[in-house]
Amino acid sequence: MNKLTLLSLRKLLKIPIEQTTQIPYEGVHFEAQRFLDAEPYFKILKRFVHRWLRLSLGGQHSLRTSKLPDNARILWIYNEKLNFGDAIMDLSGRALLKNSNVQVDLLTHPKLAALFGEDDIFQNVFTDPTVCKSIEYDFILLSEFNYKSIKTKIKYFKKLPFACLYGYFIGPDRNQIEFSFAAINDIFKLNLSPNLLTNVAKPYLHNHSNSEFIKNDQVLDRPYITICTGGIDANRTYNHWLKVLQIIDTSRELNLINHVVLLGSDNGLITAQKIQTTEFKQLKITSLVNQLSILNNRAVIAGSELYIGADGGLMHVAHTTQTPTISLFSAQERPYLRLTPACHSTGVQSCGDVSLIKADHLTDLIKEHFYKINA
Repeated sequence: MNKLTLLSLRKLLKIPIEQTTQIPYEGVHFEAQRFLDAEPYFKILKRFVHRWLRLSLGGQHSLRTSKLPDNARILWIYNEKLNFGDAIMDLSGRALLKNSNVQVDLLTHPKLAALFGEDDIFQNVFTDPTVCKSIEYDFILLSEFNYKSIKTKIKYFKKLPFACLYGYFIGPDRNQIEFSFAAINDIFKLNLSPNLLTNVAKPYLHNHSNSEFIKNDQVLDRPYITICTGGIDANRTYNHWLKVLQIIDTSRELNLINHVVLLGSDNGLITAQKIQTTEFKQLKITSLVNQLSILNNRAVIAGSELYIGADGGLMHVAHTTQTPTISLFSAQERPYLRLTPACHSTGVQSCGDVSLIKADHLTDLIKEHFYKINA
């Protein structure tokens, strides 16, 4: 094989590597090199080739478009990830379509349907593709080229033209919120500047007018702060909430905080019960752990003075509100890849698991927050 042939081969191989590991938008943070250092090139190429071939065999390449008109009826297919946090971030860019002429429906997994069921941008939310098949759409919008999305596109909407937000990109950690906003801006030809996108990009859920949560016919006593107990992953589960609350309870500088509302799912029940059985001098503790829907959790957070929690689904829900947050991250997670300026969040990264963040450091950050707003 001569040098010219080798050079041509390298250029050819560079294309799938770039498409799977590079983001073409200014202002979107991602860590391609870290991924490339850890992942063998042949695995990256294999993923690209598999997806490319599936699209090719399904006759899809000629139907792909890079832009979508602002007066089209579109079905957005999102079935990549089944957790709330990723879904909220990946779909956040739709906020740019608010008050536009675009008609967008969502086809997603039943687990995520409730999250977007009352959305003010998605006109309809479907979980069954056979229902969507009877609707006359102009375009399909895929979030990314994963196997499930490609399969759904070919099986139910084979002849419809389509666009794809993230294309073949897969693997490198990235700021999914920034990526979503930049891709929507590009595909729908909104022509917003990178600086403007940076200032407005944040997770999005519809802000309901009846967002005041009522428990037992009583509005939660204000002011209050919210804390998320529990967690799915051990390295993202903070174990010192009781210590944090005990410091708040005895601190003169935090005497304005007298009501704390505990949130979370069933994995936070043990921590919540331990806190509830502890006597405090001034703190009132209300536990709503494992009692609320995700949107009712959002309503409670929206009414609070501050939300504190580890990286997880409820943290991203909190960032859809105007409530400032303190967000805890393990050493494995980079805050700048999960937060944006519009999140109004103070990111705290541990040197290991989130529980290595000291309780007094956390209460110092809470003091700083209330000092700033009362200064």
